[in-house]
Amino acid sequence: MPKDVGNQVVPAHRKVNPSINLEEVQIMSEYQMKDRIVEELKKAKEAGQITAEKVSEIVKGAVAAAVAETKGGVQELRPIVKDAVTAAVEGLKDTGEDVRENVEGAVEGAITGARSRGDQAVEATREELKKLEKRLEDERTRLAQSLREGLNEAQEALQKEKEE
Repeated sequence: MPKDVGNQVVPAHRKVNPSINLEEVQIMSEYQMKDRIVEELKKAKEAGQITAEKVSEIVKGAVAAAVAETKGGVQELRPIVKDAVTAAVEGLKDTGEDVRENVEGAVEGAITGARSRGDQAVEATREELKKLEKRLEDERTRLAQSLREGLNEAQEALQKEKEE
């Protein structure tokens, strides 16, 4: 009998601790990912849209969402990718689809979804670098202007001394 933990239903074979810690949050996230893959595969089957590309798209979306909740270390990514491919294979079996034809899509989707975290980190780093470069350029401009003003004032003072 499944247990209801907040908004998340956890299968009865999983132990549920009332004081939720980060590990359990990750477990719940894994269940959400697996459930999402299985449900979306069922919907695709009902719509007659099970293809390797569709499987890849479903798995990619689920993995990207799960990876977004992690800190992105390789140790955290491996089980997510493995669980996603396993869930896709199980989901394909449940729908009666040929697993062999679609497993490549599941693997590609899992890898692409996991990469999305790295791509996001690279893009965020690029944006931060652009901001820093802009700040540096603004500071250089401000310093150059200040230096010009100082030199102009020094020239004016020197000119006044010569005139006196």
